Amino acid sequence: MGCKKHSLTLICLGIIGVMALMATAAQAQQKACVFLKVGAGYAAEMRVVSGSWRTDWSGSFPIGQTKCQDIANLKSGAEYTVEVKAIMGKITGCAPKVPYNPDFKGNITYFAWGTTLSPHCALPTGQEQAEGK
Repeated sequence: MGCKKHSLTLICLGIIGVMALMATAAQAQQKACVFLKVGAGYAAEMRVVSGSWRTDWSGSFPIGQTKCQDIANLKSGAEYTVEVKAIMGKITGCAPKVPYNPDFKGNITYFAWGTTLSPHCALPTGQEQAEGK
């Protein structure tokens, strides 16, 4: 946007700021994520699963990090979950499955923990969410 006059600069910056926030919100929503809890004994990859549809495996991510994948192409009401693959270990499905709601403007984040041969993954409890654990 070519805003050059001083009286219009604040308006233009305001519009640009709102547009940037809208773009950020659109990019940040509609994702399924996994947070690999501190104390987990593995790095991981993740993918989203809905019936026979699957995303590709993500790149690996370390303990204490979150990895997300887009789910905006799912049909409204389609149940999905996330699978976590411990690097050099086993794959586990996260529980519970969640119905896709295109009106929900946030991400669904599962927590993963355990060991390479016994990984676990579930939606966090309210207390875990509040504590960020």
